[in-house]
Amino acid sequence: MTTIKAVVFDWGGVLIESPARGMYQYWAEKLGVPLEEVRSVYRQHTVEMHKGTMSEDEFWTIVRKALNIAPKGFSKNESLYANALRYAYKPFPEMFALIEILRKQNYKVGFLSNAEKPMEQVFKEKDLGKLFDVKVFSFEEHTAKPEQKIYEILLQRLERKPEEVVFIDDKQENVDGAVKVGIKGILFKSPEQVKEELKGLGVKVD
Repeated sequence: MTTIKAVVFDWGGVLIESPARGMYQYWAEKLGVPLEEVRSVYRQHTVEMHKGTMSEDEFWTIVRKALNIAPKGFSKNESLYANALRYAYKPFPEMFALIEILRKQNYKVGFLSNAEKPMEQVFKEKDLGKLFDVKVFSFEEHTAKPEQKIYEILLQRLERKPEEVVFIDDKQENVDGAVKVGIKGILFKSPEQVKEELKGLGVKVD
C-alpha cells in the first residue's frame, strides 16, 4: 500500500456544517425577500462566483434587479456575502481536532474549496490559515471542483504524488474528480466515518 503523506479537506459540509441554508436565511432576512427567491438567483451564478469571474458587487446588482430590491439595502462598507458566511459558520470540532492530530503526525494538511472571494475574509478572521500547509481557493484559480485543473494545482502545491494524497469532500462528484487524477477520495458522512476510512488507508489518526 502506498504511504499517505497528505490529507486535504473541503470546507462546507466537511469542516463546518454546509453553510448554504444559513446564508440564504441571512440574506432573506436582511433584504426582506423570500428565501427561495434568493436561493434561485444565487444558484444561477454559483459557478461564476466560485471561479472568481463575477465580483460581489456584480452579483448583488443582479440580485437587486432580479428581486426588485431598493439599493438602500446594500452597503459599500460591508460584505453581505461575508456576513452571511459568518452567520452560517458552525464548525465540526471533531474535524478540527483531526487536523491537529494529522499535523502532529507530520502529514501535510491541505484545504481545497469551491469558494467565493468573501470567504477569504472570514477565513482570515477565524485565523484558519495556520492549520493548513496548502490552501487552494477556487476563486483565485478561476477553476472549480470537479474540474481536473484544480486538483492538478493542488498536487503541484502539495509536492506530492496523487496516490500519496487523500481528499475529503461531501459531494460525490468532487470526490470522483479527485479520484480521476489518482488522488484517494473519501466522501464525508461523519467525523467518525472519515477517521475510520483514513485508518483503512494507513493514516495515523490517534
